[in-house]
Amino acid sequence: MICAVSHKSIVNEYVDDVLTGHIVASKLVKAACERHLRDLSHQDTAEFPYYFDEKEADDVCRFFPLALRHSKGQKFAGLPLDLAPWQVFTKWSIFGWKRRDDHKRRFRRAHIAIARKNGKTTEAAGVGLYGLTLDREPGAEVYVAATKKEQAKCLFDEAVRMRNSSPQLNKLISSHVNNLFVKSTNSYFRPMSSDRPFDGLNPHFVIFDELHAFTESQRKFHDTMTTGGGSRTQPLQLTITTAGTESSHIWLEEYNHCRGVVLNDFVDETIFAYIAEIDDDDDPLDEACWIKANPNLGVSVSMEYMRQNARDAKNKPSFYPVFVSKHCNKITSSTERAFDIADWDLCNAPLSDWSQADAFGCGIDLGARDDLGAYAIVARFLAGGTDENPIWRYEAKARAYIASDTVRDLRKQPFAELIYTGKISVTSKPVIDMRDDMLMDCYDLNVPVAAYDPHNAQQFSEDITQSGMQALRFTQKPHMFNEPIRELHACIHDKRFSHGGCQLLRWCASNAIIVKNKENHWMYDKGASSDKIDPIVSMTMALRVAMLQPVRSRGRLYL
Repeated sequence: MICAVSHKSIVNEYVDDVLTGHIVASKLVKAACERHLRDLSHQDTAEFPYYFDEKEADDVCRFFPLALRHSKGQKFAGLPLDLAPWQVFTKWSIFGWKRRDDHKRRFRRAHIAIARKNGKTTEAAGVGLYGLTLDREPGAEVYVAATKKEQAKCLFDEAVRMRNSSPQLNKLISSHVNNLFVKSTNSYFRPMSSDRPFDGLNPHFVIFDELHAFTESQRKFHDTMTTGGGSRTQPLQLTITTAGTESSHIWLEEYNHCRGVVLNDFVDETIFAYIAEIDDDDDPLDEACWIKANPNLGVSVSMEYMRQNARDAKNKPSFYPVFVSKHCNKITSSTERAFDIADWDLCNAPLSDWSQADAFGCGIDLGARDDLGAYAIVARFLAGGTDENPIWRYEAKARAYIASDTVRDLRKQPFAELIYTGKISVTSKPVIDMRDDMLMDCYDLNVPVAAYDPHNAQQFSEDITQSGMQALRFTQKPHMFNEPIRELHACIHDKRFSHGGCQLLRWCASNAIIVKNKENHWMYDKGASSDKIDPIVSMTMALRVAMLQPVRSRGRLYL
């Protein structure tokens, strides 16, 4: 079978279209194209120790449509894996550049960063199969490495499906559980996860899948897989990923290094980088810039898919950073302001008659010495829906307490005003006074459960239990706060929440910062917050209790 397409002309046209603006591309993609042209102009000079092997580059690009088939989706399943121009450019570059001294590959690392649904997994699976079969490496060890086995198997299973659908590869490659192997060369392709470092490996190709998900606890695994191919003559480490956050340290180190290389801030001739992202001054919700992060827009990524996700990002503040990182491939912060204060201020309707509430919850945050202690009560009201799927609205009130001998200057705002209006009580015994007031409020409203932070609150929890209420341990962990914070966001957006214009809660809402862990679970970050947030913390705990109460019940809550 003869493939008549000229991959060289595809690359030349792509580079020209990017640099002239005919193809909308990110600053870093433009820089990658400029680097390629710069290197071509230097390859015949004595000081540049590399040359471009067009035949090798063309062979790799031909491998994809000739040997590989798409395996998923009605639109592509069974069709040859024809590379898009940007994909031809990356393969052409990674495999075409050679060292003059030994004629081995120049690039030992390749970093491909694009948004979701742009074919990273399919493309990388093809690279792995090429390394297994046609890279002329006896005993080749090819690994796909990820933080979890399930993630690694996503790419590996794609390679298996490609092998199964290809008559050529099906004859050449044998398949067993989690192992593709070529008997004639004693080579294999396997998925690996970071549950433990694997010393003693000798990888030829390593494909890091979603590098942004790697944490410090997986650094040893990452380093082992990176350095294991030292005895190979031309090992390749391929990273495919979307953007992470500033706390994704391993990814961020790699990103910053690659960015510096393509921008020519410093020289590293062993790494190739293609980073498709929106630029710093782009509006993520402006569809004109989406192609920068989605070079397959209109092919594997539909405009309607992007528009729907953009609508969700606009209407759901919690989804906005997800849209930015996963669909615009731009770094986001793992911390952000918990609330839009303008939206918060719209939830200032007067509190209802709480005797008509369906359920209540109480939350307590004792705070530390010289710190605020606070309790909050949240009332739940039926707002619509059906008996099976009720829709709730919530109302909240809170009080705070501080020791009279605190080192804080209570004459300063907002303390002075909040003390004057009775929202903060200054007392010589803040914990005792808070306990007494909280128990009285809960007794008057028949509140069945009070959630408390178990840190330094053992006696407080015993007092709650002795009063006839249930004391619910509420550890200050993301898995406890994630759901109520998200529910609070949804209620604020839908105008199903009211704080009655409480200035104490408003002040704390304006201070609150959210931190997100790698599972995208949300938690308040007291350290990063600009000032006190204890009343908001206790209110969120109370909201969680109210959310869990049985319908129209004042009985005890059993968890």
